[in-house]
Amino acid sequence: MERISTGIPGLDEIIEGGIPKGFLILLSGGPGTGKTIFGLKFIYEGAKAGEKGIFVSLEEDPEQILKNTERFGWDIKKLMKTGKMDIVRMDVYDFSTLRAKIEEAILKLGAERIVIDPATIIGMYLEKPIEIRKGLVELTSRLKKTGVTSIISCEIPEGSDAVSPFGVEEFLADGIIVLKRMMEGNMYTRVLTVLKMRGTDHSTKLHPLKIGNHGIEVYAREEVFL
Repeated sequence: MERISTGIPGLDEIIEGGIPKGFLILLSGGPGTGKTIFGLKFIYEGAKAGEKGIFVSLEEDPEQILKNTERFGWDIKKLMKTGKMDIVRMDVYDFSTLRAKIEEAILKLGAERIVIDPATIIGMYLEKPIEIRKGLVELTSRLKKTGVTSIISCEIPEGSDAVSPFGVEEFLADGIIVLKRMMEGNMYTRVLTVLKMRGTDHSTKLHPLKIGNHGIEVYAREEVFL
């Protein structure tokens, strides 16, 4: 099985060397757990390695995203100028148009990686649960047909045992990675766990996750106990 490196220090070590190429990964977590930085790191490191990628934001403007990553020292603007990656803001007013724009952006750039952040926003524009589920099924199906390796993030309430807001995403995804904040003593610790990764003998432990001056890092050889 061909795998691609996530570029996130420590993560590849717990998923047998990387994400299987062409997989769709669900990235779940509460607010402030690092989902956006995780997705950007995945696209950025892929672009540096020669795999073009697109970060699709359904919430924040690209300018704000770039500003939030300045402290990491990532040369994202240079990679964008040379056509190796892109950060685009897309609205969800019409879901079929959104889906078409995503496909168009993939083809235009020749992208091999894509991150959609956060899919939770879709629920604000599609009223009926059945419409949300059908829309997500169509979107994930189209992404898989393009052959890109995809990450779709979704926000879940802090402390919730759910891994998705709509109850269908986990069945559509080839892999599920969950980010959490846990109280240890008098402070919060960020943790990462892999709930699912098809065809992979992955770790099932809770691993510490750090967001520092150089980005995001998983401590693969450490674990957090409840």
